[in-house]
Amino acid sequence: MVSSDAVVPHAYLGIDAVIQMYEQNPARSLALAAARKRLANVIDIDEKPTMSSLRLKRGLSQAKLAVLMGTSQARLSRIECGLDDVLFKTFEKFVVTLQVSRDEIAEALKNTSKVAG
Repeated sequence: MVSSDAVVPHAYLGIDAVIQMYEQNPARSLALAAARKRLANVIDIDEKPTMSSLRLKRGLSQAKLAVLMGTSQARLSRIECGLDDVLFKTFEKFVVTLQVSRDEIAEALKNTSKVAG
């Protein structure tokens, strides 16, 4: 953990900037997508699917899914944490963008709420 008075190197990049930079490189972008898919498989071994696991199975970051759905990454984060309710329009965007059934989205939302609450 970095204290507030620590000197940060000039060339420092936050993780979001590094991921964004890697996403611009086709080979690294594919590697990140593959890593997300592997992570989703590990997460789902003993648990029911959640919104984050559905996203990861598609190899998508929150930022990329937000762009595809026309929403913000912050909104997706709140949904994945079970902090925001999903309107029908957003529900349908999840179905289309993640290429899963309505039942799968409904189950994942239910499971997400249980995990968060």
